[in-house]
Amino acid sequence: MRRILIPNRLLNADDGGGGGGDPTPPAAPPSPAPAPVPVPAPALHPTASPAAPPAADTGVATLQARLATLETQLEADRAALRTERGARLIEQTAAAHGLDAGLLGRLVTPEFDEHGQPKPLDTAIASLLTTYPYLAKQSGPGGATTPASAGTSPANPARPPALTKAAIERMTPEQINTNWEAIQAFLARQS
Repeated sequence: MRRILIPNRLLNADDGGGGGGDPTPPAAPPSPAPAPVPVPAPALHPTASPAAPPAADTGVATLQARLATLETQLEADRAALRTERGARLIEQTAAAHGLDAGLLGRLVTPEFDEHGQPKPLDTAIASLLTTYPYLAKQSGPGGATTPASAGTSPANPARPPALTKAAIERMTPEQINTNWEAIQAFLARQS
C-alpha cells in the first residue's frame, strides 16, 4: 500500500480520495524550530581578553622599540653619508687648489646645509691661504705651478728650483734675464 501526502491529511492509495474507507489520522503539526543558542562574539586576539590589556601594550612597546632602533640607524646612516660627502668635497677642493687632501681634511671641517649637502669650501680655503700662504701653489721656472711641499714655510723658505738644460731651453728671454745668475751658475757646473 502506498501513502500519499496531502496537506493536513495522509491518505491510503486504495482510499479513492477519502470517500469511505479507513482514513488515517491527520499528520502531527510540525515541531517548533529549536531556540537559537547564543554564540559568544569572536575575540580580536586569541590570547587577549578584556581583563588583560597588558598583552596589547606589549605589541605597542615592541613597535616603539623597533621604531627607536630604526631612528637610531637612520641617524647613523645620515652621519656616515655626511662624512663621505665631506671627504669627497675635501678631495675635490684640494685637487682644484693643489693642496694635500689629508692636510686640508685636518685643517678644514665641511659644513652642511639643511638637506645634508656640503657647502662650498671657498671661504674656508681663502681664509686658510691668507693665514698660511705657504700652502698655496708656488710658481716654478717657466711659469709652471707646483703644489707647495715640505721646505716652504717662513722658517724654511723655498729655495730656487734647480735648473736643467731643458728648463733653460724653454725659458723666454725675459725669464732668462730674470734668472741670469742661476743660469750662469748652472752653466759653470756643467763645464
